Amino acid sequence: SISLCLAASRTAQASRSCAWCGCPEMADHVLQQARAALFTVLDTAAGLQATVHKGRRTVFAYAELPAVNIRSVDEEIEPASLHANPVQLRRATVVLDINCAAVDDVEPQLFTVQAQVEKAVAANPTLGGVVRDLALTSSRQDEIDGDDAEYIIERRTLVFNFMAVTRAASPDVIV
Repeated sequence: SISLCLAASRTAQASRSCAWCGCPEMADHVLQQARAALFTVLDTAAGLQATVHKGRRTVFAYAELPAVNIRSVDEEIEPASLHANPVQLRRATVVLDINCAAVDDVEPQLFTVQAQVEKAVAANPTLGGVVRDLALTSSRQDEIDGDDAEYIIERRTLVFNFMAVTRAASPDVIV
């Protein structure tokens, strides 16, 4: 019989089982692992004056601010060879959006949270061994409308780049 579950053909190390058929599933992709590790680093950072979210797409309510949202964006993959199952050098970008209610002189709050984020990342630049040296490469600031334009959110975006090494057949296993 033919298995309808794609996890049955995966070659990566199994860490979970498919809820539908019970066959082994692939662990999270290295980008998901990096985002989850960054979430943990920030969510457990002492004194961080913001809530932390992963991949949130909806606008924050006024009562939820300040908030940090982590999202994955770009990835470049460079195979080390053209052999079967080559080692791959992955250069990826993770973006953190710091969101604060736009009140008069909101910048001190934005920069306070930014400094707290930078210190937390500097204390764990490999995110527990998931990546090779997460580094802040740029930042920018803009305004967005809050829920139903009742308020304005001032957003500071931090762009971090990192490298991770995997194999082509197992993008979930860090080499």
